[in-house]
Amino acid sequence: MTEDNGKHVALVQQQMDLYDQYSVMEICKSLAELPRMKWRQVLKTAPSKLALANSHEESPSKEVHNVTGASSVGDTSNANTSALTHDEGESPISPPRRLNKTLSGYHRFRNSIRRKWERMRNAEKQLAEKDVEIDLLAIEVEQLKAQLRKYLHTRIRCFLVLIAGTIGDKNTRENELRSLLAAERRNRQECEERLELARIENEELIAKNKEHD
Repeated sequence: MTEDNGKHVALVQQQMDLYDQYSVMEICKSLAELPRMKWRQVLKTAPSKLALANSHEESPSKEVHNVTGASSVGDTSNANTSALTHDEGESPISPPRRLNKTLSGYHRFRNSIRRKWERMRNAEKQLAEKDVEIDLLAIEVEQLKAQLRKYLHTRIRCFLVLIAGTIGDKNTRENELRSLLAAERRNRQECEERLELARIENEELIAKNKEHD
């Protein structure tokens, strides 16, 4: 129990009488025993329990009255025995043991609810982190889709241009190929002529070298 809760409980015990304390604790006990029970159902069942609390509240005064009567006769032992009948000798002003038990049960119930709430908060935090990761992955997927669409669009456009050029400019492309082949033939012929000239010059040089020898 925290310090603030302890002060609150002490204030409740000081400001409320036994009947009010018992009524509140009965409601808390009902909620602790049946966590899923709604407030309206608790309030509907409260009157019978409040009547029981009222009977408990009236019993101490009757017992004190019996003690007074026994004392006037002079039977001290009977008076002490009658005084101890109220929940094993507790003072009527102090909360009964059942009230303390109910209060401790309420504290356990409150701590259980707090732990469940903390676990739920941690789970919600983890879910939020997972949601952020999912959002980032979704953004990355959209970017990849955009890049893929752009790439496919470019490839399709190039393919269409190639097809259009192949179909529309067929004659032009054939003329270009013929020109390239003619140029290749000319280059080949020039290379053969140069090779022949080089061979002739080489033979002449060999002949001159033999004459000098």
